[in-house]
Amino acid sequence: MGVAGGPREEAGGGEAGGGVVGGGGDGRLEQVTLRDNATGALRDAPAAGLFVLIGAEPHTDWLPGQIERDEGGFVLTDLQASGASWPLERRPYPYETCLPGVFAVGDIRSRSSMRVALCSRVVIGR
Repeated sequence: MGVAGGPREEAGGGEAGGGVVGGGGDGRLEQVTLRDNATGALRDAPAAGLFVLIGAEPHTDWLPGQIERDEGGFVLTDLQASGASWPLERRPYPYETCLPGVFAVGDIRSRSSMRVALCSRVVIGR
């Protein structure tokens, strides 16, 4: 995890793995809680962004229910997200979900053929 030029941290390293089990912030993501699966230890780490590598299956059931998904579980973004549940007068920004200020990029998006390396370039502008 990280922001362009900022610190990066792998959440799932090692043979036993690990992962993100929580997060929080004041109106935006500011930290994530990481679990080491080998020891069960939890620790908080600062975060301004989170990229989730999901593979061929979306694995999006951990997202809040108000973030709309298609029949395959992939996240609706852009104009797909501007249906009846869109709460603002403006149209969604590119890659924005139906929850204003929450964006989805890469393979997690419905009808996307982008890969994570390309989507991170789109988001951070490199």
